[in-house]
Amino acid sequence: MPTARTAETETAAAVMRFTRRQHAQRIREARRAAAVGHPKAGTRLEDLRSCLSIPPNPDRQASCLLHAARTAKALGELEACRHDPDLDGIAVLIERTCQRGQVLQSLADTAAA
Repeated sequence: MPTARTAETETAAAVMRFTRRQHAQRIREARRAAAVGHPKAGTRLEDLRSCLSIPPNPDRQASCLLHAARTAKALGELEACRHDPDLDGIAVLIERTCQRGQVLQSLADTAAA
């Protein structure tokens, strides 16, 4: 049974829902444009469908867990580069990735199965 979400976690979930709605709207618009024969609509639709930055569904545990696992993998790869002198902002990127992983795990803990 999911527990109650904190205000911070619920805010993150609301932002994810909004982003997902925007992405879905863009896909619907591209489909309509393709249906009426717009020449670049097919390419736009393919680009939208292949977008990797779509956030998880914050209300589904499996979606949050999948994205949390991906974030943990990315964090491991970033940690391996921590001491590379050519990467100036790596510490900030690692910190933000860690925060994202914590938010995703919190969402997974409070989401429906």
